[in-house]
Amino acid sequence: MPKPPLLGTAAVGSGPGWLNRARTVGTGAAVAREPVRVDDRESQSSSSPTWLQPVRVSARAVSAPRCTLADRRRRRGDVFTRSFVTDPRHRASARWPLPGGPGALRPDLSGSGWRYARHMLRSVILAASRSSRIERLVETAPFTRDVVRRFVAGTTTDDALRVTRQLVDDGLAVTIDYLGEDTLTGEQATAVRDEYLHLLDSLAEAGLTSRAEVSVKLSALGQRFDERMAVDHARAICSAAEAAGTTVTLDMEDHTTTDSTLDILAELRKDFPRTGAVLQAYLRRTEADCRDLATPGSRVRLCKGAYKEPESVAFQSAREVDRSYVRCLNILLSGPGYPMVATHDPRLIAIAEDRARWFDRGPDEFEFQMLYGVRPEEQARLAAAGYTVRVYLPYGTDWYGYLMRRLAERPANVAFFLRALASRR
Repeated sequence: MPKPPLLGTAAVGSGPGWLNRARTVGTGAAVAREPVRVDDRESQSSSSPTWLQPVRVSARAVSAPRCTLADRRRRRGDVFTRSFVTDPRHRASARWPLPGGPGALRPDLSGSGWRYARHMLRSVILAASRSSRIERLVETAPFTRDVVRRFVAGTTTDDALRVTRQLVDDGLAVTIDYLGEDTLTGEQATAVRDEYLHLLDSLAEAGLTSRAEVSVKLSALGQRFDERMAVDHARAICSAAEAAGTTVTLDMEDHTTTDSTLDILAELRKDFPRTGAVLQAYLRRTEADCRDLATPGSRVRLCKGAYKEPESVAFQSAREVDRSYVRCLNILLSGPGYPMVATHDPRLIAIAEDRARWFDRGPDEFEFQMLYGVRPEEQARLAAAGYTVRVYLPYGTDWYGYLMRRLAERPANVAFFLRALASRR
């Protein structure tokens, strides 16, 4: 009588939050192993979802390549990624088609080596953003004018009004930022305040305040050296915005100013409850901040974050930041506030659309926000679908630091910004 097949479980990899398992069938000869990504919180009982059930592999299958210990260390457990999705609803989760057929394996290119390279590139870009020598070099480069024109409205209030009118005519909303965060003196802070007051008056005269608001960095108003002065200037801007029929959103900067910014926000909201907040998903504290700010009528912009932060206060990998973003998004969408979803990531946009439907939010109960010049076709698509899409429109002479942070926010943006010069996609 032939021996019955031997069933077993062979671990072929390990990684944080995931357990890679393989079901093997054989009679003592070499058997094929196919890693199955199974959430370690799920059991292998019959109650598990179909698409998470282990896959039985015949001994007649072609043996999968084995990976060395060095490979495992280099890829931090994500040795091979295989789409074992049997439920059609989940087939979209496959990242690439599998050219080798159902038994094919593919390497995961998101290993620790690439993560380290991205981290180093981001550090270099952020360092460059603080270099006056590189700033002068970039400002005098031949291509600079085209880059600035594509992603910055211009240097004057008239430039900002002109581009705002164009965007509003295209069915988009706008939030305008005057670039002037490197404020070192009280005179500079007062000049920034006066520019915002002039901008708000101009928006009201042009009849644009129903679709345009302003974004303000408190550091531009003197937050770093005189917090009381920054509060007074911010209060004057909020008062002018209310008189003009629009709102103010307080931008968030690096983690050293987070507590101060939230304290000033709370003070301003006593008199101007529509003042918007910004939270950054890469900070470890942000989930708690989302819960605190998810209150009735609270306008909260959720973005990933673009400053160089230590690991003690911020997630470092793109995967961790994305997961934090989704957790924060769920908190905001499930609450009674008004979430403002600031992302260009197609996957996060799709998740936001799905989560909004899940929490029974209509298109007028939240909005998407994107940067001026980035993915304009996607902005138009979302607006055509009935969503409010607000474009973050910067203007002013201090554009260098702004553009460099946009590159550092996602190092792949270096290539993206270059491609964007020749494409409107």
